[in-house]
Amino acid sequence: MKLNNRITMNVFNSLEINIRKIRLFPILLLTFFIFSSKNTFAQTDDNLNTQQVNIVTDFKPIISDAFKLNDNPTVRDTVTVKPMMTYNILKKQHKTTIVLDTIKAAKMKSEAFEKITYNYLKVGLGNYTTPYAEFFFGNLRSKQWQFGAHAKHLSSNYTSAKQGNAAYSDNIVDGFGKYIVNNHRITLNAGYTRNSNNIYSYNADLFGLNNYGNKYINGIVDVGAKVQSLNIDSTSFSHQIAINYYTLSRADSASKINSENHFSITADISKLVDKQNLGAELSFQHWQNAAKTSIIQTFAIVAPVKFNYLKFSPYVKAAGSSWSATLGASIFQEFNAKKTRFFPNIWFNYLAVPDFLTIYTSITGNANANTLRSLSADNPFLFQDYSNYKTTTTLLDATVGAKGNFNSKISYHVSGNYSIINQMQLFNEYMVFRNLPIGSTIDMQTFNPANHFHTFQFTSVYDNTKYWNVKASVGYKLNQKLETTLQATYQNFILDNTEYAWYKENVNVTLNAKYELNEKLSISLKAFYIGKRKGLSSQAAFSSYSGLENSYQGYFPVYNLPAYVDANLSTEYRHTKKLSAFLTLNNLLNARIQRWQHAPTMGFWLMGGITYSF
Repeated sequence: MKLNNRITMNVFNSLEINIRKIRLFPILLLTFFIFSSKNTFAQTDDNLNTQQVNIVTDFKPIISDAFKLNDNPTVRDTVTVKPMMTYNILKKQHKTTIVLDTIKAAKMKSEAFEKITYNYLKVGLGNYTTPYAEFFFGNLRSKQWQFGAHAKHLSSNYTSAKQGNAAYSDNIVDGFGKYIVNNHRITLNAGYTRNSNNIYSYNADLFGLNNYGNKYINGIVDVGAKVQSLNIDSTSFSHQIAINYYTLSRADSASKINSENHFSITADISKLVDKQNLGAELSFQHWQNAAKTSIIQTFAIVAPVKFNYLKFSPYVKAAGSSWSATLGASIFQEFNAKKTRFFPNIWFNYLAVPDFLTIYTSITGNANANTLRSLSADNPFLFQDYSNYKTTTTLLDATVGAKGNFNSKISYHVSGNYSIINQMQLFNEYMVFRNLPIGSTIDMQTFNPANHFHTFQFTSVYDNTKYWNVKASVGYKLNQKLETTLQATYQNFILDNTEYAWYKENVNVTLNAKYELNEKLSISLKAFYIGKRKGLSSQAAFSSYSGLENSYQGYFPVYNLPAYVDANLSTEYRHTKKLSAFLTLNNLLNARIQRWQHAPTMGFWLMGGITYSF
């Protein structure tokens, strides 16, 4: 049933219904139906701002549609009371089990070892009739054995334009063997060396060319053995022991004049304790030098010279992430001189800036014997010297330096050193006559240059000195193709009794460079500059060659040896991995270099040859 009655909403808004308290509900309900059945409402004026609502369904009033108006004022409280809640977490872990899947091993194709060769041959030939040959032999891969042999020959028939015959030859044959057993490596080695040098240092203006063929010949036999532990267990002792022996025989053109024997044994033992390496080295060395002389046509046996050294050096080595250090000392006993010396042995290395700056310092000392072998190797024109062999003692050797890299291409190294040295060995020129009769060194009436030729040779002299030097070097490396190193040294000697350090230069500059043009061709350059040096000469003055007594007078002038530059250039062409060719150009500037007075070296000379591996 549709109702078209207008119902005023204000009437419903003013009703307050309370179902529980209304008792006349039926009466009111009847009245409602009576009024609702009329077609019009009592008020027909539509100015009451009423709203017409059309109900399209049966009206079913319910209680929830009504609400009670509250006449009392209310205040909204903004404070919210949060209940306090406490709780505990139950610490209980669920037991889990991890089951790993098995990964099958990857099968890789076996790679064959690169084939190696154990023979290497290098041969060449240069001007001045200079043949050269060198051969290396070794075994193939082995986990237990290693052995090899080596042989070399180099000689020249060089004749100096003003000095005469300056021929020389160097010959070496040596071999070694290594065997590993029970965490130890056993090494054996043996070798033979023969060197020959013509004596051509003399006054060519007085005597003319040297055609006498005087020479010194050194023959040396070396044997040695070493046993070294290879156990990497830090709880065990690391140890090694080495034994070496050599015998040297020296002869001139006529007969044997010198011999020297040397024996040494060295033992080293160490152990790692609380990350520190504690150890000690004990060594004993013995030299014996015997000589005979034929001066003034007589032979005399010179009493042998002996050296007996005992050295004990305990040490402690430690290292951290950026540093390493050695703290030790050496007790040195020289039995023949009845002297006991103590030397420091301190090293410290600190990596200040990784890959850029490493600082190091050391304070050490040592004693070394000047022997026939060491002196003749330094100066091939050494006179017999007989008993003139002494011990050079470095009381203090202090060094400080820094090294590192500016970048991936440029490296540097600078250092300074100060030393206090007792009996530093130097060379002096010595005039040696041939075929002079007894007393002729005083009475020169019978002297004749053609029959009484003399040479300038060298003997050892000693003096105490305070020595210091400064070194600097820089290296440059580019893409594995170019690699160069330039080093300069300035050194100074302050001696007690001698004005100059004979034959010692103050300035020394060296340059090494190598350039790989491609995989087959490479070029190498070695150049050096040696500064001026001083020498003390032994000269003879002759007022007349005959008819005058006492016409000979010896004097010792100081002379200057000029600075010189020497440069060597070599190139190699690798035709295959086994075959290559080389060419070496020596003394490019053709300088008349005098390392020793009156003994100029060869001028420009070249050598070419091949190398072959098989």
